[in-house]
Amino acid sequence: MAILLLCALLSAARSQPAGQEWQEAFNAAMVKVDSRDFWTAESALKRAHGIAANIGPASREMALTLNALAAVCQHLGRPVQAERFYLQALSVYEGVPETEGKALATVSNNLARLYLDNGRTADAEKFLRRALAARHGAADHPDLELVRTYEYLFIVTYARNDYQAARSVSGRTLEFCRQVFGPKHPETALALNDRGVLYIGLGRSTEAIALLTEALTIVERAHGRGHPGTVRILGNLG
Repeated sequence: MAILLLCALLSAARSQPAGQEWQEAFNAAMVKVDSRDFWTAESALKRAHGIAANIGPASREMALTLNALAAVCQHLGRPVQAERFYLQALSVYEGVPETEGKALATVSNNLARLYLDNGRTADAEKFLRRALAARHGAADHPDLELVRTYEYLFIVTYARNDYQAARSVSGRTLEFCRQVFGPKHPETALALNDRGVLYIGLGRSTEAIALLTEALTIVERAHGRGHPGTVRILGNLG
């Protein structure tokens, strides 16, 4: 028993410096991501990956590093690598019993976005459904990740001309945006715009104009008349 306890203490002592070293490498990479220096970020993340491997191949640090590496590869135009890293991150998270649903949803959302960017809407929907399953009950406490899931689901349902499903999804997206960001936030305006475009397709022009006008007021107040978002909504209004 004493030997087992000693081994556990030694393991903890080794993991603490490794954890600090990983955090420093990971933070340095995130600084480069924020400045959009993705090549340097990738190098820093590879170092963080090596440290995470020593902490444990099924550790939280490994999952976070893989997710970040995937995002960097996505920005660098390497979708195959990005997909592999996202799937590995999901595999790690799913193997850790105490993983929060939000962590699984974040990686699932990221992977879905990758698939949407590459025209793989069916694959995107599969992982968006997984994100929702991971966040069971999250509708009672919506957050940014839940909004993202519904925004992407709207793209999927609208792209396959399933307007009734898209209408339901866009309604939830708008509801969650108002709760998470507030009624006058540009993100809420995006949800209003999407619902307005949908209503144009459904032939409900009066409701569409009301939604788009509300979206335009928000974006114009936030960003001005010449902002791309303002121009897009003006185009939708015709």
